[in-house]
Amino acid sequence: MSYTLVTGATGFIGTHLTKQLLKEGKDVLGFGRDFANNKIFHKSYDFKVHDVRKPFPYYDVNEIYHLACPSSAEYFRKNPREIMDIILNGTMNAVKYAGYTNSRLIVASSLGASCEYLPTFRSCYDVSKKAMESYVHYATEQGLVAKTVRLPSVFGEGMSLTEDRLIPNLMNACIAGKEPPLYGNIANKRAFAHIGNVIHELRTIMKLYRTGIWGIKAQESLSIQNLSEAIQYAFEKPKEYGEFAHVHKSDFFRKIADTLEYFKEKKNVNC
Repeated sequence: MSYTLVTGATGFIGTHLTKQLLKEGKDVLGFGRDFANNKIFHKSYDFKVHDVRKPFPYYDVNEIYHLACPSSAEYFRKNPREIMDIILNGTMNAVKYAGYTNSRLIVASSLGASCEYLPTFRSCYDVSKKAMESYVHYATEQGLVAKTVRLPSVFGEGMSLTEDRLIPNLMNACIAGKEPPLYGNIANKRAFAHIGNVIHELRTIMKLYRTGIWGIKAQESLSIQNLSEAIQYAFEKPKEYGEFAHVHKSDFFRKIADTLEYFKEKKNVNC
């Protein structure tokens, strides 16, 4: 039996990807740092507690999705050295593992790793992702079939309600009746994509042979101000918001509303 390996399998993207792979009939091996966070129990799924900073234990695998890394801004501030360690050593271990198992490899990166972002925003996360991309590129020159995929801001059902990220923060503030936490240059645009679109594109990219840096197509680019207003509108006037999304044929705005409903249900809010 040959596995598809997902590192960071208990995370937001990892959980959705694992479910999709199982739906396709794949045998899936998941690595995560804590068994308590595992949400999937399936006859074709084998979950192992493993820290990606350590060499990977051997299993027969043919595809690897290396997603393991915390993505909370609060985590970046409190544990910058650990973030860099997870990204750099975790990726080196994933690349070595792909080499000796002869597997195809996808490594998750960030739009923040692109040169146009780096001069103005140099978080430990983005800089480490940029260095990671260089290492993966070197491995492809040695014959490894590996790709780095730059992800936009991903949202959707199953997000952590407590994680310090933009969309959860805005939705939690909206539900609590508080002012939205807008910080930085709120006019700057950011790229967003729903988790369903991201999983579909990750699967498509894995099937292609071409190596290099890939980008997940954003469904929408919005300023923080515009995003906050859209979430507030969906919360206060869901019917009118639904009509707006329908008229504009905007799947993005419908997904924002669906995600907000998920947050409200989890918090048992009636509105």
